[in-house]
Amino acid sequence: GEDAEIWTVALARLHEVAGCCACAATRLPADLPSLIAVLRLVDVFLLDSIDGDVFRALCDAASAVAALAASSGEAFLEAALELLRLGRLQPLLGAWCLSGGEAMAPPVALLLKAGGPLAREALGSRGVVAFVASTRFLGSLSEERLSPGGAIASLAKADALGVLLRCTSWDWLRDHRFLAQLLDDESLLPLLQIPGLRNELSHQRFRSPELASALAPFPVLFNELLKAWLCCSQGGCAVPASELALWSDVDKFLRHDEPLLDEQLRCASAEDLCAFARAAPLERRPAVRSSLRARLE
Repeated sequence: GEDAEIWTVALARLHEVAGCCACAATRLPADLPSLIAVLRLVDVFLLDSIDGDVFRALCDAASAVAALAASSGEAFLEAALELLRLGRLQPLLGAWCLSGGEAMAPPVALLLKAGGPLAREALGSRGVVAFVASTRFLGSLSEERLSPGGAIASLAKADALGVLLRCTSWDWLRDHRFLAQLLDDESLLPLLQIPGLRNELSHQRFRSPELASALAPFPVLFNELLKAWLCCSQGGCAVPASELALWSDVDKFLRHDEPLLDEQLRCASAEDLCAFARAAPLERRPAVRSSLRARLE
């Protein structure tokens, strides 16, 4: 059976180290469970002379790790628990993250989601922390990374959102839906204190009137973003008339320290002004009506 095969490999390897002729039986298996089985024998029977060979083979097994995680998350977690028991998981995770690239994102996400000792062991590795804060990890995950069972939510559950302070690129954040998810989950709000993320949110891809209600409880952030998105004299851009009409129905937009509506109307063409006049809430927003009249005079 499998146990006999593992014993054959271990003993043949041991004999080779002792000076006997090399043979095919001495080749270590390539799949992760079998390598761990050999490592278990090494640990139980103190086969120190082949310990280094087995550990090096495990270090080089990033592709096998990714394949196992892809085929069976449960089997991968079982393997990780066994490596944890053997005291080898943390150094192996660092090696795998270094060599495995984006393929290691799903296995690491599984460890974080598992929580408990597996997540703690993973986050105790400097290699894993560097990987988690990189676009190799964050950029390769699905749009559900912020969902309750997603990778970033798992970091929050482990009280480890500070890992993302090391993130140097936030272009993996797609659009305003990310910000809506973040603002809707209290456990993720500490992310707003990360300077790099806060600065990234000023990018135009996050601009959307749909965020008005979600941003209302965060007046300072809302003010910052409105200025960055919509103040033409401060680097903002002119927006389509249909979008401007939606913004003109937002109190925070109309009462901003900067005359955002006036600036937008000043940049608008005659065609845009006509489109805005048709779509804007002129009846219930006297301030909007006044700004439009002033622009047309």
